[in-house]
Amino acid sequence: MPAFLRSFWLAYQIRSNQDIIDFFRLNEVTSPFKDFAWLLVVLIPASPLVLEAQGFYDRPSLCSRLLTIWQLFKGCMFTTIGLILALFLSKMMIARWVVVWFGATSFVLVFIKEEVLRTIYRSKLAQAQIKRHFILVGTGDETRRMRHELREKSPEGVEVLAEMNLNETPVEKLAELLHEYSVNGVILSAKHSYFEQVEAAIRACELEGVEAWLVADFFNTQISRTSFDDFCGRPILVFRTAPEASWQSVLK
Repeated sequence: MPAFLRSFWLAYQIRSNQDIIDFFRLNEVTSPFKDFAWLLVVLIPASPLVLEAQGFYDRPSLCSRLLTIWQLFKGCMFTTIGLILALFLSKMMIARWVVVWFGATSFVLVFIKEEVLRTIYRSKLAQAQIKRHFILVGTGDETRRMRHELREKSPEGVEVLAEMNLNETPVEKLAELLHEYSVNGVILSAKHSYFEQVEAAIRACELEGVEAWLVADFFNTQISRTSFDDFCGRPILVFRTAPEASWQSVLK
């Protein structure tokens, strides 16, 4: 990620600045920056992976600032720890304030970039381009719940154009709604619907070339977590009580 590379260079320049050294009464920096340039090769793949592990890239475009700050803070902290570890293993000495300022400047630079993007996304032209339109299909309680969740998780990135109760309205009505509205997808909740009706609704979306999202909450499980997998070429839902193995848990 370029911001982290610029942050490391900027932190070194700040620490080696003579005015900063005189103001804080620090020791002179004797090693040139080229002696630590190899760390950039480490930061290039490491910083995006760390942010990805924190879910930074999975956030909605217009999520809350608190979520951005928290995920970015953890990402910068873990990247700084990784930088300290790389320096320790290579047995290279660098001014301690370079590492501290690297974490701070990387946080500030990335956050400024995110704020600029947020401002762009909030413009009317960008809103028209990035806002996604959906039709909710399910019972009245289910569509109200889904609308509430969409409003909380992505308040400005999603707009619900219509709702339909699959138990009370024929599937042909869904085809009419798809012709009437230009939508990005149809979100179906099959918790209180017959699977034959859900299949017909998905087939209608398929014929119209519209994405159909089926909410996988058919059963009220207490401790099981739902995940997707493939079994002999068939998509399946897996209800697992034990946590799924991941590369994060393997590293731990």
